[in-house]
Amino acid sequence: MVDYLTELMEEKFAAKTNNELSDEDKQSILAQVFEKFNVEEGDSIINTTA
Repeated sequence: MVDYLTELMEEKFAAKTNNELSDEDKQSILAQVFEKFNVEEGDSIINTTA
């Protein structure tokens, strides 16, 4: 998941002239990650079990 997230962020930064992501960019990246890994809104992507 981290590799995919990194890839998406690199693509967004490559298309930008500045090194900042807009809120729209962040939402787009998050939506793509959720779709690829079949995560439903409200689900946690962080494993908190010890």
